[in-house]
Amino acid sequence: MCKEYYPVIPPLIFLGGIWLSIWDRLEFFLLLFFVIVPLVDMMVPGIHVLSPRRRTMLDEWALRSWLPLQIINILAMIYFDRTQTKDILAMGMMMGGGINVAHELIHKDNFTDRMIGRVLLTMVGYGHWEWQHKEGHHKNIGLEKDPASAPFGMSIYRFLPRTIVGTLYQSMNMSPLRFITTLSCSSIILIMAWKAGFLAVYLQMGAVAILLLELINYNEHYGLYRSSPDQKVNETHSWDAPYLMSSILLYKLTFHADHHLNSKKFYTELEDRTKSPRLPFPYPIMMMICLFPPIYFHLVHPLLPTHN
Repeated sequence: MCKEYYPVIPPLIFLGGIWLSIWDRLEFFLLLFFVIVPLVDMMVPGIHVLSPRRRTMLDEWALRSWLPLQIINILAMIYFDRTQTKDILAMGMMMGGGINVAHELIHKDNFTDRMIGRVLLTMVGYGHWEWQHKEGHHKNIGLEKDPASAPFGMSIYRFLPRTIVGTLYQSMNMSPLRFITTLSCSSIILIMAWKAGFLAVYLQMGAVAILLLELINYNEHYGLYRSSPDQKVNETHSWDAPYLMSSILLYKLTFHADHHLNSKKFYTELEDRTKSPRLPFPYPIMMMICLFPPIYFHLVHPLLPTHN
């Protein structure tokens, strides 16, 4: 399969979720992301497939298709009354994928793309993350005041309240008007979910999506720091994980060092930064391992750059 067609894989999988919800087989997504994808990642070298290339219209519309598919999938869950724990986890994973798509879109100059990204974030009650991420995290990466940069020795259990509360607080102080606007929009969505008798399930799905985002945030910058705001951001301030399938499914979020050096780059243009530290396993595995801090520290600490 030509690598130019790989961007359609995530939305096609997502579209399949609608049919899986009908047939009550959403556990497939848990198996896919946490078992099948990591196995392929570890067995199939794919850096040549993920080499930089120019964007195509297909790349752009694969991202834009995520929003209508996410809405359709949620409506299908409501219509077929899929409210079991596995349904919540699977749909939360899909909405987490929506946050990842939003991350790509909010960095773009195109107004339509930014709006789609904002809606995807607002749907999980995380609309404020947009400007805190772009104007706060990208500026303060590796500094103590950045809530999304996990300091050396901080466990995921200490990091989660730090990043969630810190992001909320910083975004509110950075732009009170935008904060009130996005909070109001999220409230409207929650009222709609309440009217549909779906509020508790919807809140749980959003929580799963946010948790996945922050698990990835933890792995992207753990233990990496800048000595001062005057130090220029370089490729040693982000972890890369350029594994094949997880990179395809996450639209090369795994090439994170280059993203921080060139945030306006379209994801297809991101390149492997050889000087950035490398996570020992793909994102899905690292997200699970970090839930066990002693094991995580044992694996990651020897790989930290010497200046850290």
